[in-house]
Formats: sequence, C-alpha cells, structure tokens
Amino acid sequence: MKPPSPALVLAVIAALLLWVPVLQRPAGFIGQTRDAVRQALSLDRDPVEAFTRSFDQTVDFSRTAVNAWRRAHAALFGTINSRSVVVGEQDWLFYRAERADDGVTLADLRGDAPFPPGELELVAGELERRAQQLAAWNGRLVLVVVPNKERIYSGLLPLRFRPTGRPTRLDQLRVQLAGRGPLLLDLRPALEDAARRCPERPLYFKLDTHWNGWGQHQGYAAIIDRLACFQPGLSPHRIDDRRWAEVAHAGGDLFTLLSVDAWIPPGRFHDADWLPPQERVPAWRFAQPPPAVYPAHRPMRGGMRLAWDEADTLRLSAPAPQAPWRVAVMHDSLGVIYDLGGHFAETTLRWTHAWDDQAMLRERPQVVIHILGERYLEVLDPRFSQSVLHASAGSGAPPAPATMATP
Repeated sequence: MKPPSPALVLAVIAALLLWVPVLQRPAGFIGQTRDAVRQALSLDRDPVEAFTRSFDQTVDFSRTAVNAWRRAHAALFGTINSRSVVVGEQDWLFYRAERADDGVTLADLRGDAPFPPGELELVAGELERRAQQLAAWNGRLVLVVVPNKERIYSGLLPLRFRPTGRPTRLDQLRVQLAGRGPLLLDLRPALEDAARRCPERPLYFKLDTHWNGWGQHQGYAAIIDRLACFQPGLSPHRIDDRRWAEVAHAGGDLFTLLSVDAWIPPGRFHDADWLPPQERVPAWRFAQPPPAVYPAHRPMRGGMRLAWDEADTLRLSAPAPQAPWRVAVMHDSLGVIYDLGGHFAETTLRWTHAWDDQAMLRERPQVVIHILGERYLEVLDPRFSQSVLHASAGSGAPPAPATMATP
C-alpha cells in the first residue's frame, strides 16, 4: 500500500487541530452558536454576515487553522512561512507591512510606495493648520518621526529589499513642509549616526519592530537638542547620568509573527502559507528565540511626579524644570519617553494619533510633540483624526488609544 503523501498528512493534522478551541470550551461554543443563530435570524442585517461575525468572536477558526498549519509545516518540511516577516543577515527580523491600515515598510524603503495623488498636500495642509492653531497662543508643533528599523539596518536586509535611492514618503513630506509652519524632526540622521558610532550597541531589538532603550535615548536627546533652539539652558541628560542595565531580551513581536501567532484578517484565511520556496524560513533557526543582550533604559525620575488621569493619559511634572512649558506629547508604542517630563513644568503623554481641536483649545499647550513611527505617516491625514473622534463620540466613552495595527 502506498504511504500517504506529506501534504495529505498535513491537511489531516490541520483539520483535526481546527477543533481544539471547541473541545476546550464546549459550553461557550454552544452558547455562542445559539446567539449567532439568533442574530442571523434578525431582519435588520445580512444573516450570513451576522452569523459569521458573531461566531468568529468566540471561536477563532482562522487563527487556529493557520497555527496548526504552520506547526505541522515546520514539523514535516522544516520551514515556516510568513509574508509579514523578512529574515535578514545574522537572523535579524524585519516587518513587511503591505496593508493600508498598517502602513507600508519595505516597499516605502525602496521608494515604491509614494503618497497617493493629492494625499501629500492634504497631510501638509493639515499640519500647517495645526501649527497655526497653536500659534494663536504662541505654541509650537513638533512632528517627530521615528525611522523604521529597516531604514537604520538596511544593510542586513536581503538585497531585493534594500533602498534604491528613490524618495520615500518621509522624504516627500520633508520637501513638502520645507519653509512652512510645522517643525519636522526626522530622527533618521541621529539614529544613523549612533549606529555608525557604536555598531556594537543595537538601537532596535533584533526580533522586534521597536527601538530599545539605547535607541530611544538617542531619539530623546535629539528632541531636547532641537527644542533648545527656543529655550536657552534646555539640554538632554548626559548618557553618563542615566542608569543602564544589561538584560536578556528573547522574542519580540516579529518573532511572534514568524512563528504561529500571525494576525489573521477577520473572515478569511491568511495567505502567508503560500510563499515561494526562496522566501521560506528554516524552522530550526527559530525553534527557540535566541536571547540577546540589550541596554534597558531606567529613567532617573528624581522627584518627578507621575499621575494617570485617563486610561491613555499620563501627566508628568518636574520639580525643577528647565523650561516653564506645558508640553503635550502624542505618541504610540514608540513614543513613551518618560525622560521628556524631566525638563518641563508639565508634560502630558497621551497614547493617540488623533488631533483634537477642542482638547488643544482647553489645554493650550506651549509645545505639542507628536511622535510616530515612519510607517504611520497616514495618520496625519485629517480624515484619520475625524474618524477616531467620531467613533469615540458615538460610543459615549473617552477616546481610546488611537493607533494603527501593530505586529
């Protein structure tokens, strides 16, 4: 008798593992199925869509199926497939975002994803409008862009993903904002210089999209140095004044994506399992996350007071500020820089990319620092803020942390 093919074995394993969540919680499965049927029978919505949406909220078949497929694929063929992750030299991982709601990474790095027609001027016009609003009370807008990891370590990318010299979206925005009101602080030069000066100290985590404590310190120092043009005596803490600790950092968001926990779009299977052979990653290379040692930044707050006043808002006040400013910091996971609060009379860190005109009028900050990752320039489109604020107003709840999807 002819033995079954590996593909057939793989399909059987995936089909069996698909029912794991059902076996783990049969009561919840039955109850959710009953509720899904009730929603499907309602007259005010499409029955198939209602059933699918309600059912997927409890039993995530897509994620389970892809996880089962990848585990079995790794066991049988020794490879793991992912369209979201690129493996570079020395096993560095890089994020390949291709969805509009999560920015564009490698295509932008090569200059293959310019702003759509009209959007660049729309973004530049909106930033100029925000700067003019703050100027009414002598305030300033500082837009800080943290470069994507692949920008700083492009030499570790496979050749087909490396820069071509064509302008990126950030290059386009810099040209468009030249001589206009908003102050754009591009952190690429600061981090590229730090990478050249200290190549033995990585600025980003090897298996993650985020910068580490060392990289964040370079960004923090560049922000304070730029603001010093407007306030004599404003200077960043020296690196010798900081407390650092060497910690083992194993894993990361990109490692999670590469293994079996990829984000799955609702209602359909991920297509990441159908990669050509040259883009498949040997499973043995990442069977265990290789630990790496990175500097972990521990801020010396020294009397700085911290207070949470909302779910997504942190207020800091320095006992001896270098500048008597009220500073508002808009940020995502890249912009939680507590050391900024040690320089100003009051610093508000709010996890959002949505610009709120009414909040600015109430608080009237002297400086607004908007920190965002390079791949998230689309959030500067005024329609993004409008959609977030509209959704928050409709829910009757305070604005939730407004960020795009992260890996």
